[in-house]
Amino acid sequence: MMIHGKVQTFNRITGTGFISPDAGGQVLPFRQIDVYRRAGDEVREQQRFSYEISRDSDGEEQAINLRPA
Repeated sequence: MMIHGKVQTFNRITGTGFISPDAGGQVLPFRQIDVYRRAGDEVREQQRFSYEISRDSDGEEQAINLRPA
């Protein structure tokens, strides 16, 4: 199921950030490698994405398959 949300924070150096769902709920971490974008596009705060939720190897939820909304 795709969820829509906005990037709350993004660190270009580490390539990690947090996204907040539009409908409320848990703010989730994401990695730049999980963001689909065109060459030259950069992730920025307040940018909207649709995404899915997955669990990492430690069982923690994270946002994956982020696509510009």
